[in-house]
Amino acid sequence: MKFAKALTKVSAEALAKPVPTVMISIETNADGLVFAGTSDP
Repeated sequence: MKFAKALTKVSAEALAKPVPTVMISIETNADGLVFAGTSDP
């Protein structure tokens, strides 16, 4: 699960940065892997 943890860490760092026009979304699938994506609100 190192891959999922790495993505989670990156997502957390992205959330900590001031990004006014980009939302960071984190989704967890049935296998427990975490995917981070960007969406424009």
